[in-house]
Amino acid sequence: MRKNILRHLNAIESFHSKFQKIIYIYIYTTGMGQALRSMADNSFECAAARGLVRKNAVHGEDEARLVLEESFGAHNERGESHSVTGTGDCEEKS
Repeated sequence: MRKNILRHLNAIESFHSKFQKIIYIYIYTTGMGQALRSMADNSFECAAARGLVRKNAVHGEDEARLVLEESFGAHNERGESHSVTGTGDCEEKS
């Protein structure tokens, strides 16, 4: 049983490694590598200017607090709304 689990884990690890290599090759052969590096560098510069960079205590590399996901919402309303209230008294003539 343990050998089967280890064999499956090795297969998954091998697939992951091959997939990573394919992604890296795609990024660098299409020229996306330089664009991604430029975006990352600009993001770190922006974070540093705002005091959002720290040095990781474990591996000693700089880490930036960056917005990775953001969403916006808005409502557009059209039309008019009116409300009228009133009271009245009425007397009958006899």
